[in-house]
Amino acid sequence: MADPLTTLRDFTSQNRTIKEIIHNDESYYIFGDMAYPKLVDTNLTPNEFYNLEALLFLWNRRDINHTNYVKEAAGANVRAITRIDRKEIMDYLSGNRDEIPSNHINLSAPPVAPIPARSIMPEEVHEPAAKRPAYDHKEKEKLNQLLNRGDKEMSELRPLGNNITSEKVAELRKKRQNNLKRNIAQTADDELKSTSNLQLGKMNERVYKTSENVMLALGNRDFSRVLEILDRVKQKEQDARSKAVEHPQHNSSSAASARAIAAVQPSQRKNAAGYSRYDQEIFVKDKNTDFLIDGEMSFVGSNLNAIQQGGVKKPGMPPPAAQPLRHIPSVHNQPAGGQKPKRSSRTPIIIVPGALTSLITIYNAKDILEDMKFVSTEEKRAQKAQREPTILVNRKKEGNTVQYRVIDDPTRLNEEDWDRIVGVFVHGPAWQFKGWKWGGNPVQIFSQIQAFHLYFDDMKMEPNVAKWNVEKIPVARTKRYLDKANFMRIWEKLESHIMKNKPQLRF
Repeated sequence: MADPLTTLRDFTSQNRTIKEIIHNDESYYIFGDMAYPKLVDTNLTPNEFYNLEALLFLWNRRDINHTNYVKEAAGANVRAITRIDRKEIMDYLSGNRDEIPSNHINLSAPPVAPIPARSIMPEEVHEPAAKRPAYDHKEKEKLNQLLNRGDKEMSELRPLGNNITSEKVAELRKKRQNNLKRNIAQTADDELKSTSNLQLGKMNERVYKTSENVMLALGNRDFSRVLEILDRVKQKEQDARSKAVEHPQHNSSSAASARAIAAVQPSQRKNAAGYSRYDQEIFVKDKNTDFLIDGEMSFVGSNLNAIQQGGVKKPGMPPPAAQPLRHIPSVHNQPAGGQKPKRSSRTPIIIVPGALTSLITIYNAKDILEDMKFVSTEEKRAQKAQREPTILVNRKKEGNTVQYRVIDDPTRLNEEDWDRIVGVFVHGPAWQFKGWKWGGNPVQIFSQIQAFHLYFDDMKMEPNVAKWNVEKIPVARTKRYLDKANFMRIWEKLESHIMKNKPQLRF
């Protein structure tokens, strides 16, 4: 059975084209009617297997020197072939060598079966049928000219026999021309010409309405009476102002009489002036409200017994009727000024290291915790990412979204915020916890907060982290498909810690 390395050599030695396609968010290399995943491992290995992407990346850059090749491989996040292995691999891929030395081949590697290319290739897009050729008006004109040619003179027509005279020939000729004209298909232009322009305009006519023309009166409508009414009202106002200037004493007496009329009892006004929509108080017989509160009562100078008995009447007022006891809410627990107590936040807080050498910082925390994909801090800074003092990470779980606050400077937190810290990412040095609560002692901190440490799986772990109670999360340099499974452990540990120790927070 063919393996990826042999298949790659067959194509590179013959300079055949190798296509790359993406199917279901995964890249594949197409070798004729076979396909292999882009990141599939071959049996070529010095210490660990070279994948198909690394070998093809080297082959496509075989003409540049090794230093520039390594730089491009690092920029493309592809594993670079070592200088020692490069010459032998290039000789093998170009066909100059039939076999790779045995120290570079691992025969115990598991075989990888190829994938049929047609199962992942996109379906062919069928081109649309040829469009119908545009109508040529010149051809129509030529045909009309042929059909409408002037008839031959009767003298030019000759009889075809005793029964068919020259007149009969002319009649048959005219009939033939009319039949030919009727059989010609009528175009859209001809139909438009045959239709009256006026009828076509009326058929597509629409009234254009604006905020102004909708106010216009249609027909012979006269609104001059409205202007007359406005003139009379204006004249009355001018007369009233002129009288006020000429007779000021009369105006003062009118105002006094108006106040006297207002002082009349409502019942008298009702009898004098009839019903008024502004005198609804005369219909209210019971002055007590629905809550049995008497607006004429007073608690000034009263004690608890007087309050329980219905309050104290103002001097000169009749004693009140017996009222049921009313509950008076206590105001001792309310803050000064009548303000409502401040509502405490339930958003959990996660702290990341401030050092840029850490694998997780404020730059890439959203990519790691929300998108479940590792993006280095250097890449984010190269993309001109801004350093925010705090960011919000959305955790989607069972159709719901919970926000987590992520910071890298805990010195700005108050006492209430420290109670909402649920997780911390450890960089390694103990000075990371200088100025923290609990005396900055890592042992005390990790007993209160769930701690994590991200490290490259091919690098040695920090000595301090190895002896601390920290959840170690490995990160692969190139195998991004492992990120989601590794970073999911962070949320499992974090939510378990919140449920056990801080269930009052959102999670």
